[in-house]
Amino acid sequence: MHLQHPEDVHSKTLRLAITLLMPVAFVHSTVHNLNDNTFEHDTQASTGATTGDWLVAFGSTESLKLSTFESLAAEHATDELGGIKFNVAVVNLSKSPELMERFRMQGTSQTILLFHKGSMFEYPASRPSTAASLAEFALGGYKEVPTQQVPKEKQWWEKMLQTLGLGKKEL
Repeated sequence: MHLQHPEDVHSKTLRLAITLLMPVAFVHSTVHNLNDNTFEHDTQASTGATTGDWLVAFGSTESLKLSTFESLAAEHATDELGGIKFNVAVVNLSKSPELMERFRMQGTSQTILLFHKGSMFEYPASRPSTAASLAEFALGGYKEVPTQQVPKEKQWWEKMLQTLGLGKKEL
């Protein structure tokens, strides 16, 4: 019978604990890519935002400043313990026509919206689009701009009528 030395047992236990806890210790937010199919499910913007606050940049591939949002997610969106303060996302409007219509946006310029507890707040275009300024907005600066109601997502039957070229009035 071979007995392990106590140090071997402790070092194996420590290695196992580090392996299991390491992902938790270094959790950081990522930039989510949202589209027509994932936006409402992930953000729950019009139903009360039970997935937390979302700072979302809408625009074309050319207008979205991805490096700024990567920096924002990495440096500002989580707390010291890895808890998420707010989610960071981008929507490429050229690939999301339903969201472009829903939020009445032009696909050429970038628009940044914060979704907070069922309401939305537009980031002022006059402010700099730096990671620090966007974080300040998401963490409380949004209170300085008007509250807007989140437009509801179209129901399946509304989408079907639109596909068929029929409006509510034609019925």
